[in-house]
Amino acid sequence: MSTEAWLLTVYARSEDTNELPAVSRRQDNKKATERSAASAKAVAGPVPGATQSQQPPAAIEAVQQEQNSMNDAIGVPKPRGTRSRRATRQQQGISAPSEAATAAGDEVETPQQQQQTAEQALQVLKPTRRSSRRSGQAGQPAVVAATAVDVDQSVPTAAVAEDETQFRAVEAEAAPVRSSRSKALARKLQPANSNSSKGKSSSGSGPTRAAEQRLWQQGYKLVAGVDEAGRGPLAGPVVAAACILPPDIDLPGLNDSKQMSEEARERLYDVLTTHPDITYAVSVVDHETIDEINILQAAMLAMQQAVEGLSTQPDHVLIDGNRRPKGLREDMPAQLLVKGDATSTCIAAASVIAKVTRDRLMLELDQQYPQYGFAQHKGYGVPAHRAAIHEHGPCAVHRRSFEPVKSMVGFAGYGQKAAAAAAVEKAAAAAMGEPVAASDRILEAAA
Repeated sequence: MSTEAWLLTVYARSEDTNELPAVSRRQDNKKATERSAASAKAVAGPVPGATQSQQPPAAIEAVQQEQNSMNDAIGVPKPRGTRSRRATRQQQGISAPSEAATAAGDEVETPQQQQQTAEQALQVLKPTRRSSRRSGQAGQPAVVAATAVDVDQSVPTAAVAEDETQFRAVEAEAAPVRSSRSKALARKLQPANSNSSKGKSSSGSGPTRAAEQRLWQQGYKLVAGVDEAGRGPLAGPVVAAACILPPDIDLPGLNDSKQMSEEARERLYDVLTTHPDITYAVSVVDHETIDEINILQAAMLAMQQAVEGLSTQPDHVLIDGNRRPKGLREDMPAQLLVKGDATSTCIAAASVIAKVTRDRLMLELDQQYPQYGFAQHKGYGVPAHRAAIHEHGPCAVHRRSFEPVKSMVGFAGYGQKAAAAAAVEKAAAAAMGEPVAASDRILEAAA
């Protein structure tokens, strides 16, 4: 190869490739190689009478280029960097790419150049992948543009990235289908009696007997659940129930009474109140007592009376809420469970009994006071109920300590009956000549 051909080749390879697309660089290199090959033919043509090994390198390359052109004309596939061509170039000491190979569209590099190019490609690929994760697109594979480094590996990398993107999209579409099929299969495989009555309610998700089981293991045989219903309504009583369940009973559909339909509550109420092995008791505290001692104390009183009303006294009680009734027997062990009606089976049973009992009482009151709609809202402060109160005024069963009745009737405060009773006791004591201090003690006790 002549000096001019070599310089042209070096100049074509030394151009700034980082600013040009890969296709443009290949086209520029191809044009430069064609110019160098033409110059090589003009300067160093074939030597007559010499063997192929004795011909100048430029002449050999020119002959090879002509052969490739003929192969293109008749449709013969091009060789792509075969081992024999690389060996020939190494034997001839040619470090620049072969003009014939470049003219054919191939960029053949020495092993050292290939290793250096691969290292450059890795330096480009790594930061791109890190930045992709930092940008929150972990599911989007990094695609490296071919303009970063002129390497053949950039094209398969982009192709693999595109395939991976399509694969992830298909996976995302198929995931819900697989999930639904898995859930359906799990439901089919689940045995009908998998929810043991000693461990979990038959509803599958709801109250369990775990709290009772722990107490059974501690030696308590009779565990009662206690709950109330009716603390929030504007009218009617507050009702509490206590219930002791046998260990082996199965109550399908049992849940927090507020989460159950009226039909389901009625059905379970009939089971709970007629089963020979279930012990239960109910306490009803009327609206007058609520106005006298406040709704909290009335609810505590109802729960206390429900426990005391059990025909068989329990060894331990589980109480829904975070307060122990003050009047509960001091030697009675008790555990408080917040939202116990949704987690404990015996408390849930008590909540159903209390709820159905109160609902039936409100249906009776609806017969007496139909203008308030107690049958629909059970005395709770829904807009229709409040509108009826403003239209007709409060009735006898409305709670005077609750708004809006409180403002309408001028509620005097809690303890009015106790104060009146204390005043009567004080007057009687004064008439009998007892010290005033004694009547004062009566008044303090009533307060």
